[in-house]
Amino acid sequence: MRLPKRLLFVFLMMLCLWSCKQPIPRADNSIDYIPENNESVIKIAHLETTATDFTASKLLAQLNEPVLYDFLKNESDFISRLKTKGESVICFQKMGDSLRHFTLITHTNPTVFVLDSTYQNETKVNAYKGHQIAENTFGGTSNYSARVDSMFVASSSEVILKDIIDNNTKQSATFKKAYALKTKDGLVSLIQPHAIRINDSLTLNFASQAALELQVFPDGISASGVVLDRDSLPQLLNVFHGLHPQPNRSAT
Repeated sequence: MRLPKRLLFVFLMMLCLWSCKQPIPRADNSIDYIPENNESVIKIAHLETTATDFTASKLLAQLNEPVLYDFLKNESDFISRLKTKGESVICFQKMGDSLRHFTLITHTNPTVFVLDSTYQNETKVNAYKGHQIAENTFGGTSNYSARVDSMFVASSSEVILKDIIDNNTKQSATFKKAYALKTKDGLVSLIQPHAIRINDSLTLNFASQAALELQVFPDGISASGVVLDRDSLPQLLNVFHGLHPQPNRSAT
């Protein structure tokens, strides 16, 4: 039986439209769930240990706007109810001069986030494109969480969480390269040092991306890592192209 050409065309068009609407499955990799336009991204192997080390640091408590320290301290009620297994990723996005949103991503498990009866009564659940978004309230502030594929995602912004569900999570090739770097330690900070403020009138575009391994001590912090630039952009790091490291013999 042969179908009329017009009917066959309509059938093919409907098949194409149906295929376009189907969500593209994401790989089991946290980078595929990282929101866009981040100020900084922190990869954490052991969230509970990191929270203890950071909140106990006297040095971090004295710094101006210690982003991760403030998050772990201010969101302690939320963090204490997380039972992560494996790596967690915390992203920070700055909105304006004072507002900063966080997004936490980790592999889901049956007990990744459990509320007791006190907080369960304050939780609201709304459906969004086949996902259940929970609005959790802790001490007067709210965050939003959902299980997305194999990940548990929580954010202080419902808009950001919906963007992640909608797969609006494109990242630059430079960020992907920095994110994929093999590291020894379980705490890595990814930042974009393209607007380093020297003083009120001078800002330097140093590089596109940096990946720093952090070690936190009670009275100090150390960092080591790599910095990446883009040849197409005028960045300070470009002045070192073609140079070879030389030993410093001035002290001998």
